[in-house]
Parts: sequence; C-alpha cells; structure tokens
Amino acid sequence: MSKDNSLNYIDLERLVLFIVLLLLAFRFVQLTISILILFALVFLIFLLLNPVVVWVEKRKIKRGWAALITVVSVLIIFAVLILVLLPPIIIQSNKLIDQIPEITQGLLAQLKTISEQIPYLESLSSDIDLGKIVSGPPLVSGLAKIGSNIVTVIFFGALGIFLVIFMLANPKPIIMGLLQFFPEQKVFRVREGIIFLSRDIATWFYSALTIGIINGITVAIGLAVVGVPFAFVFGILYAMAEFIPYIGPLAVAILAIFFALSQSFVAALVVLVILIIVQILEATVWGPLILSRNLDLHPVSIIFGVLTAETLLGVLGALLAIPFLLTIKIFYYEFYRLAFPPNFLEDEAGEVMEMQLEHTHEHKKRKM
Repeated sequence: MSKDNSLNYIDLERLVLFIVLLLLAFRFVQLTISILILFALVFLIFLLLNPVVVWVEKRKIKRGWAALITVVSVLIIFAVLILVLLPPIIIQSNKLIDQIPEITQGLLAQLKTISEQIPYLESLSSDIDLGKIVSGPPLVSGLAKIGSNIVTVIFFGALGIFLVIFMLANPKPIIMGLLQFFPEQKVFRVREGIIFLSRDIATWFYSALTIGIINGITVAIGLAVVGVPFAFVFGILYAMAEFIPYIGPLAVAILAIFFALSQSFVAALVVLVILIIVQILEATVWGPLILSRNLDLHPVSIIFGVLTAETLLGVLGALLAIPFLLTIKIFYYEFYRLAFPPNFLEDEAGEVMEMQLEHTHEHKKRKM
C-alpha cells in the first residue's frame, strides 16, 4: 500500500509540475508574443529567399553579398509596387471614406426593400442599426490607432530586415543550433523536415502570389465593368486575401457584394456571379496549372487553423496559419506517420466509416 501511495504521490507531483510549466510557458508566450511573431516572420522570409540566395551564390558571388543583393532587390521591387499602387489606393480610399454615408443610405434602402418582402427580415432589421455599424467614428478611431503604432512598425520592420540579412548571410550556425536540440538518431529526420518545409512553403507562397494577382486583376476588371465603386481597391484586397485561404476571399467577397447592394440588388447578384466564376476558374484552370504540387492540407484543417490563428494573433496570425500548419504536417509525418505501414491510417479510417454505416443500418432495422 505504501509503495502504491508513494507512486501516486510521485505521479501527482509530476502532474502539478507539468501544469505549472504549462502555465509558465503560456505566460511566457503572452509576454513575448510580438517577438515570437517577428522571428516567425523572419524565419518564413528566410525560407522563401534562401533558394534565391543559393542561386545568386552559384554565380560566383560570396554568400554575404548574395544575401544583401537578394534582400535589397526585394525591397526595391516592394518600394516600386508601393509607389505604383499606393496613390490610386489612397485616392479611392479617401473617396470611400467620403462616400460611406451615401453608400450606407443606399444599402439601407436596398435592405429595407428586401426586408419588406420577407416578414422575418423586416422584424430583424428593426433591431439592427446598420448606420451605426458602418459609421465613421469606429473607422476614424481605427486609423488613429494605426497611426500611433507607426513608430513600432518601423522599428520592428527595420529589425526584421537586418535579421533576415544576417540569417541569409550565414544560416549554418542557426541550423546547427536547431539540430543540436535533437538526439543523433533524429537529426536526419529534422534535416529532411526542414528541407520539405522550405519546399512546401515556397510552393504555397509563390503559388498564392501568382494566383492572387490573377484573381485580383480578374475581380477588379469584372467589378469595374459592372460599375461597382472602388473596383481597384477590391481587386487589391482580393489578391491579398489569397494568402488567407477560404476566409480571406470570402470576407472580401461579402464586402464587395454589400457595396454592390448599395447600388441595386441586380448589381449585387452580378458581383456574386463574377466572384463565383473567378473561384471556378481558380479551381479548374489556373489553380492546377500554377500549384504544381498539392500541399495535402484538408480544407477543414485550413479553416480551423486560420480562424484560430486570427483569434489569437490577429491578421498576422491568419497570414502565418498556413506555414504553421505545414510545419505541423511535415514534422508529424517525419517523426510519427512514417512509423505506420503505408495506407494504414487510410484503411483504419475506412473501417471506421464502414462500421458507422453498418451500425446505422442495424439501428434502422431494429426500429422497423
């Protein structure tokens, strides 16, 4: 009995210690979340640019100079894009802010017309003041908050650029430091995981970038033809939304439909058709052509990951959701999935589904 009691006491000690360590880890993440996000972004950019640096280095340029040339080139391209795209975005955004009351009134009029035809919507709309939801003060306060954080953004942006350059210039010590946390027999798996992760993240990023540009141009042209205001802004937003799968395009689509609805119900339907056509073209034409390799992530997993990351970390979390899911998938496969025989889990899942089906049939027979 005393031996069992001592064992139980030891187990209880371990449980308490585990809970305390878990709480400390959670608190540590809370206090350092900005730094963790910064280094996650730096590591992501490192994985994306490292193949380019290797390509430049093969042209008989030293690694340090290759890293500097690559980062400066990316910054120049980014600056040119900002100089080209920012003026029309600012102009249309200012017009958008000025026209919010007019758009709101048009939207309210259309919703009132629709709600009068459906009794339930009429009673629901009487409890909702849409004018307050889309009014100016929240937008102004949001812009003021963004302005107050400009210095912080500039500081972390500059720090991130220097960290990326240092990592690209001499990544070997960092990789060695990462590998030394694992036992010798696991080092090969970790190395393979990093290689696969770099490949999959590059595939996702450049595919999403290309598909986003095509989708953005298509949506902007389609909305402009229909006469939806601020078609250029919606095209930019739709292109950027490609980096937040499912949730991003859906949010931009809803916003565009509401703006079209402020004009007429027919315009909203036309915009809906345009967006559906764009999604069909992405799924059947340019998506398969550009995305040469399937990332093997289930849509439910992607939606869950994006929503969870956005809830915890905001927009940056949503942007980092896919790289994070890819990291989990690859290292799960390297350390755990390979222990199973080929198709073992698929066969077991099939057995579960068949058992569920048989159970349903038996239950129906008993009822009869």
